[in-house]
Amino acid sequence: MRAAHGGDAGLAGAWACGCGWAARLAFGGSDKKIADERIRNSGLDWAVVYPTRLTHGPANGAYSAGDRLPMKGNPTISRADVAAFIQKAAHGAEWIRRSPESTG
Repeated sequence: MRAAHGGDAGLAGAWACGCGWAARLAFGGSDKKIADERIRNSGLDWAVVYPTRLTHGPANGAYSAGDRLPMKGNPTISRADVAAFIQKAAHGAEWIRRSPESTG
């Protein structure tokens, strides 16, 4: 899953959400590596978000985000919580030019 859009509040650049393992498995990582490199070299404010395994559950706000999170087992996060994180991060400066992982 990959989505990117510009924003006019807070982050004025590109946001991307990538399901890291799925992209690596489906494309061997080469397409993802090229896309991430282009985003990082774009000159825009950006963040590439790496959620753990996505679920269809509702947002509950009980998620963690960080540059490196300890992972055990098969962690999951709802798509709604990923969207909430991206919306919150897009209106602040904390995640500009960073690649946070997120998990529920």
